[in-house]
Amino acid sequence: METKDLKFTERLTLPDGHDYLGWGYTDSKGNFVPHGYGKTFYDGYYVKGNYIDGEVCGPAINSHNYYMYTAFIKNNRVNGWGLCMNSGELAEFGYYKNSEIQENLIDFVSWFVEKMKEAARDEDMITIYSHKETHQVTELFFGYPGKKISEQIYTAFVGFRFKADGSVWVGTTGSRKLTGTLLHFRADGFIDAGKFEDGVLVERMELQKIIDDYFGTWSHEDDDLVFLADIFGDMKKNNPRAAIREQFRNVKDIIPNHCYIK
Repeated sequence: METKDLKFTERLTLPDGHDYLGWGYTDSKGNFVPHGYGKTFYDGYYVKGNYIDGEVCGPAINSHNYYMYTAFIKNNRVNGWGLCMNSGELAEFGYYKNSEIQENLIDFVSWFVEKMKEAARDEDMITIYSHKETHQVTELFFGYPGKKISEQIYTAFVGFRFKADGSVWVGTTGSRKLTGTLLHFRADGFIDAGKFEDGVLVERMELQKIIDDYFGTWSHEDDDLVFLADIFGDMKKNNPRAAIREQFRNVKDIIPNHCYIK
């Protein structure tokens, strides 16, 4: 389907009876076929994201009244990395096949969801970026997008980036470039964690070290404050950073060269 054949439609009813709003084309029978960024309305929920020849295929969200899936969808089912939010709380994160989770790696990212909450930014947490010519979704961003405050100041991008290649990037960056301390859940099932420069891993890091860097907490191995905290229990109890580290200090690490797709 060539780009010139695509057009944007306001909300209309498709042959299957469901309403649709977004990009698509008209087939030989005169029916409108979703193709590109669009939104389909169902009874009690909607699906918004990337469509290819009428089927959801690529980054998309499936949003119900109380829970929402943000995931890579293929053949109208969740097939790939995804997360489930239930009543505003992270319920699942991992790899799905036919909308059933195969491996729940929620521990790998729950700490970052807590960090997101610290941002306390009152914004729409779903931002979808699409190609200007093909209108295909290139990225679905779940979190807080960066925005311009002044000529010199921008807020950071804080969240999960679901890319068109089936991968997910988790972390905070100063721009849309994939630069910083991040987790990369690759489409092939492997996970890279550490410092990235424009999408390239330059230093692999242990997950606990990444958590410490994000929260400004200390390491048990290299900070004398740990020793002091053991002596003065109230110090540890009343230190909010210490409480955060205590909450996440037993998170299992990411194993290099291990495939997490079953």
